[in-house]
Amino acid sequence: MSDLRNIAEDTVKLALKAGADHADCVVVTSQSLSYGQRLGRVETMEESEGSKLCLRAIVNGAQAIASSNDIQNLQDLAARAVEMARIVPVDNDCLPASKDEMMQNVPQGDVLQLFDKSDVSMEMLIESAKQMEETALAIKGISNSEGSGASSGKTQSALAISNGFNAYMEKTYFGISVSMIAGTGDEMQTDYDYSTNCHWQNLKSPTEIGKKAAQRVLDKMGAKQAPSMQAPVVFAPRVGRGLLGSFLSAINGEAIYKGTSFLKEKMGQAIFADSINIIEDPHRKQAMGARLFDGEGMQTETRHWIKDGVLQGWVLDLRTARKLHMQSTANGGRGIGAVPSPSAGNAFIAAGTQSVKELLADIKQGFYVTQLMGMGVNGVTGDYSQGAEGFWIENGEITFPVQEMTIAGNLNDMFANLSVADDLLFEQSINVPTIKIADMTIAGA
Repeated sequence: MSDLRNIAEDTVKLALKAGADHADCVVVTSQSLSYGQRLGRVETMEESEGSKLCLRAIVNGAQAIASSNDIQNLQDLAARAVEMARIVPVDNDCLPASKDEMMQNVPQGDVLQLFDKSDVSMEMLIESAKQMEETALAIKGISNSEGSGASSGKTQSALAISNGFNAYMEKTYFGISVSMIAGTGDEMQTDYDYSTNCHWQNLKSPTEIGKKAAQRVLDKMGAKQAPSMQAPVVFAPRVGRGLLGSFLSAINGEAIYKGTSFLKEKMGQAIFADSINIIEDPHRKQAMGARLFDGEGMQTETRHWIKDGVLQGWVLDLRTARKLHMQSTANGGRGIGAVPSPSAGNAFIAAGTQSVKELLADIKQGFYVTQLMGMGVNGVTGDYSQGAEGFWIENGEITFPVQEMTIAGNLNDMFANLSVADDLLFEQSINVPTIKIADMTIAGA
């Protein structure tokens, strides 16, 4: 911990010595294991570790980035970053936080419980992948495997800023997944299941994952096109996350100040029904997107992006906040080799009061979507169109599997006619319950 913090702080000092007015530095070390197999045969087995450093130098209101995998010889890196900053266009809004704005007294230790000290070995990954695939292949009707895999990783990072901020963070990540095939030829279907968590013991069991993946494939056998019509569309949570992602993109400060969001004029207006709340909780323990501070040293806090259906604010880092004459929401995301930019994590649509069965009950005909294809979302206009497959709904009941379908609408209308079930689970950095859109265009047969 102290080594990374010292390296980050020393690199900032080198940049200031080379002529920077301001500077910040992110240092990351990482270790990972991954294993993949298909039909019992090893396909991938990897172990890696490395270090990366990213320095941002600001000179006369202009910023430049220099990054390196060598975290020892940094004097030349600092000099290059400063020289680049002297020749790029000025942007006075890119300055770092003042001492009064940055987070004070960052807690020490793993207060968000993001680091698992378990010794997860390659043998454990192999056994998990083996169990998933063998479990699925043993189920009648499964004809083949697309593969099974498991991975683990941990990162340690430090952020130092010339305003005096210096903090350390460490995280672990684990994931297991399997994808199976049923049928042959034109009747072939495929589906998958997975589990991710920052703690190994919190993953779903490999046996459960294998059974779920197999059942999902078998449920799709005999899929056909349903008729074209205007009807309700229901999104399973694993695909409904995309709708929340589209909303977060539409309220991203970068899109707002550039005027490229379909929600740019909607601040303070009712976007959703008054039963809908969208919340970001960066302090949820053991959550994939949890963080005490953002990539600019600002203290994070819980925020309502939608409260009782009404749009409350934009996702802002310091730069976009200044361009919009607002305050940062401490959503400065930071990756190696990139300047800070607005980013939301640990966001979710709050659970509703209806069960999934109750949510479907009044649907005479509709489409329950379990998989989406394509990238058919226009962030400027809100127009939405994606390929989809899943199951047809009749009289409130899921009936037969469907495929080769398209769903279309406009996100303004979709958000206004959105309702949710009570089945919210926190499994990713963005989470939603089952979502129903009251009316969309469904194109099929």
